[in-house]
Parts: sequence; structure tokens; C-alpha cells
Amino acid sequence: MKQSLETVAHQAQSTARNLVNNAAASVRRQTSITAWANRLIVGAAKKVPSVHRRREEGVYILSSEDVRKGRHTDGQPFVTPDGYLRRTPVQEIVVDPGYRRRLLRRVLLTAAGIAAAGLILYALIRLGFLAF
Repeated sequence: MKQSLETVAHQAQSTARNLVNNAAASVRRQTSITAWANRLIVGAAKKVPSVHRRREEGVYILSSEDVRKGRHTDGQPFVTPDGYLRRTPVQEIVVDPGYRRRLLRRVLLTAAGIAAAGLILYALIRLGFLAF
């Protein structure tokens, strides 16, 4: 009985805490400068005649080759082969010409460093400075 009363008390405290947190979040949302600015912008946009607010109609589909080459259709949105509606220009991913060389050098230097550390550790054990 005592345990069930403690559970009920805990649930009541949790509910009260959630209500207070929700009320505080609501006040923060209502007094937010960003929300106020958004309401002003939306209100101003509603007052503009519908001719200026109309979206350009039409969705254009480009092949995956055209997407890779960065082609786009005069600012019109288009659908990529995987179904994503792209509204911005495609930026080609370019790999720095020396990237693979630097990566290989980094791997080789890391391997050489590990080998040198192992050799030094082996020498210290053989000379008796370290004992396990």
C-alpha cells in the first residue's frame, strides 16, 4: 500500500513538473523575438498579391549524368534520380589531386612510427630496462 502511494505521489510530482515545463516553454515561444519576426513576415507575405507569391510550376527530371556534371534547369527545381527534389544548383565533389598521395604517406609514416616504437620497446626489454 505504501509503495503504491509513493508511486502515485511520484506520478503527481512528475505531472506537475511537466505542466510547469510546458507552460514555461509556451511562454518562451510566445515571447520569442524570432517568432515575432516570423509572424510579421508571414503577415506581410499574406498582404502581397498572389501573383508575386506564386511558385513557378513544373518539376524537371535530370539524368544522373547531368546531376553529376552539375547541370541544372534555369533555377527550376528538379528531381534527382533517387527522388530528391533539388532546389539549389548541384556542386560537384572534387578530390584534391595530391589527396591520395598524402593519405598513402600518412599511412606509411604511421606504420613506420609504430614499427619504430615496437623496436625501441623490444630493445628496452632485451636490455633489461623494462621487465614484464
